[in-house]
Amino acid sequence: MHLDLKPNNIMINWYKTTSVEKDTYKLVKLDNPRVTLIDFSVSTKAPRDADLDDYPCRGNYGTRRYRAPEMIFNGTWNRSIDTFALALIVLECVNATRLLENKYRDQNGRRFPRRKDRKGRKVHEQREIVDYIVRMAKTFLGKPSLQYLHSLEEEFQPFVKDATNLPDAEQKESNSNSNSNIDDNDNEIQENLPLSPKSFGQRIANENIGNPCFTPVHSYMFDHGPTLSDVHQSQMHVSSKEQLIVSFLNAYKPFIQHQLVSNSDLSRLQRLQHALHQVLVWDPSQRATPELLLLQHFQHERDSLLSYLFSAQELTQLQVDGFNDLHIHTVAKTQIQTLNATCYL
Repeated sequence: MHLDLKPNNIMINWYKTTSVEKDTYKLVKLDNPRVTLIDFSVSTKAPRDADLDDYPCRGNYGTRRYRAPEMIFNGTWNRSIDTFALALIVLECVNATRLLENKYRDQNGRRFPRRKDRKGRKVHEQREIVDYIVRMAKTFLGKPSLQYLHSLEEEFQPFVKDATNLPDAEQKESNSNSNSNIDDNDNEIQENLPLSPKSFGQRIANENIGNPCFTPVHSYMFDHGPTLSDVHQSQMHVSSKEQLIVSFLNAYKPFIQHQLVSNSDLSRLQRLQHALHQVLVWDPSQRATPELLLLQHFQHERDSLLSYLFSAQELTQLQVDGFNDLHIHTVAKTQIQTLNATCYL
């Protein structure tokens, strides 16, 4: 397990580009890139005969904005921690913006206090962890189910409980339609919320202090301006995971409409959407393994995908070490059985 997957640790050593353009749109595509992962300083290995999906680990590693929720609240995690980080990197590449920041301010605009445990390791107080989990729900994970909440150990449930209580987008829309006492100024502010977090009126921020479903975004938080996470935080509701994933991939819609995306690439985008749905889940035991993703979504492109990461000699050695078709099918079949036996994600 690498444990610190992020864009800075993914090197593209060699590539060619092809481009197509129409009207004001231009689509540039990488052809046969060679990718190298670097910085294995916090990576870890499991025993060779261990079941990696049932091999529990603890501890906080890597960069916070690419961590899975169970690592955020210091629960147990497995090798799906890397798959989760890779999904977030994909969404960042699609949208050319960060999904989350490593640090935020509290509802009063103050920085969360810095704390350390007895061994001198940095820890986060409960308010900050809850705030971060809510941000993850709003930005890309959707609301966690009550089944997942109750499956957690009792000590971890308070960190996720607020996210399960977030109002759904449909509920928010229904409430806004039934409210006939909003004046024109309030309507203007509400319309601007999803577009510009800096448009918050101080009155609205003051009215929502203490509301667990609302975190004001302050214009002085980041020099680079609002991120996508800030935009989602500016709304007092949460969309479903399916809607959130589609909203990210809609970045390709104008290119598809202008027929700049080939049929094969459109098929890849559709498979990518399904793969993200299987990876961006709350429960680490329910996340798709790399083997399952290869088998279900990228079987026909497996060789080319692996060639981006490994030389022919390295691929041969991988097969000698057991990473072959039989291994892929065995691991994927095991996880399919696990997923079919579970009714929640």
